[in-house]
Amino acid sequence: MLAGDTRMSDEDNGIDRESYYREAADLWERGCRDELLDEKEARQFRNLARARFYTFVLSASHSQIDGDAGKIQSLIRSLALDLTRSPGLEREWHECEFSTEAFGALVTAMLDEVRGR
Repeated sequence: MLAGDTRMSDEDNGIDRESYYREAADLWERGCRDELLDEKEARQFRNLARARFYTFVLSASHSQIDGDAGKIQSLIRSLALDLTRSPGLEREWHECEFSTEAFGALVTAMLDEVRGR
């Protein structure tokens, strides 16, 4: 850091970023597989899933403003594919409010299409 820089480094604030992200990745994988999680892990996984869904909504909303229908369809299909490959993530999807909003209803409808129904 430069002199006068008040930002904290990883060493200064005691955060082991490598360990933090490795643990989050492990939790994400186990949650997506719908493995049994303890209460704290389930809450953390729910927060990670909601962040994924929120990012989807923001991206789709931005694409709508830009008038990029192709991008919206791509985002919808991508999330639907993620959900079909990840039973725990799909469960969280159906339990959250994002699934009932405008773009969410399109994702839920796309689930049948990507499953070939």
